[in-house]
Amino acid sequence: AALYTLTTPMINDRSTLFCVALVGSLALSCAGAQRRPVHMAKVPVEMDALIFEVGPDGGGFRVFSPRDLLEKAEDAPTCEEALAGYQSVLEKAPSGAASESARYQMGLCLEALDRSSEALQVYETLVSEVPEGRWALDAQLRRGYCLERLGRSDEAAQLYEGLHGRLR
Repeated sequence: AALYTLTTPMINDRSTLFCVALVGSLALSCAGAQRRPVHMAKVPVEMDALIFEVGPDGGGFRVFSPRDLLEKAEDAPTCEEALAGYQSVLEKAPSGAASESARYQMGLCLEALDRSSEALQVYETLVSEVPEGRWALDAQLRRGYCLERLGRSDEAAQLYEGLHGRLR
């Protein structure tokens, strides 16, 4: 989870700056690939997207992955701070594994803060956006729990019955 910060006072054009960032990230990726022995089979690897942020004056940029933001949010000392971090992940990388995890963790934080109605909305969004994703089943179960806490036991029972039938 490395963070690379480069300052480039001679580059003022944003498109040039983007090209420099893209070439730099490709060079970093290729540097790791060159160490692979020739006899090994090539295996496709899923990579995180890279996020490029240009400084306010256009004189520098940062390159980082959504996973970096997710890890920072997970290390937050309070749920309120974690929520802000998870929201940052969703704003900068609205899709992918990191955003899916961020959305699920956001729901857990909202539950911990006794904000079940908001948590329910977060879980519903997660399930609708990534119905077969890593956190989809867990989010469905958390939805039922939130419905129970909101006094909507009949809806929770229907949800649980549907999940039971799906898991058979």
